[in-house]
Amino acid sequence: HVHVKDVRMEVIEKIDRQKQSFLDAVALGAFTVPGDGSLDFGAIVERLANYGYEGWFVVEAEQDPKKNPPLRMAQVGYKELMRVMTAAGYTVETQG
Repeated sequence: HVHVKDVRMEVIEKIDRQKQSFLDAVALGAFTVPGDGSLDFGAIVERLANYGYEGWFVVEAEQDPKKNPPLRMAQVGYKELMRVMTAAGYTVETQG
């Protein structure tokens, strides 16, 4: 399976990697769901499709739930992932 999460480059570029940890980056909002960050998920999913990948995609992001409500962020990530997967020619079967 593929875990997908995005990054907020404007946050990452301000992190002092000599003094701040991964957990500091999480608290500062460096990570998010697809569609809310800086990565080109269309290109990423297209490459996986070209390789013939036919497995699970799991949306995840470590972030402060008070600043970014998990349900709303899951909906943002799901919408973007469905958009790029459809564009890449995937037929999506949802579970649950």
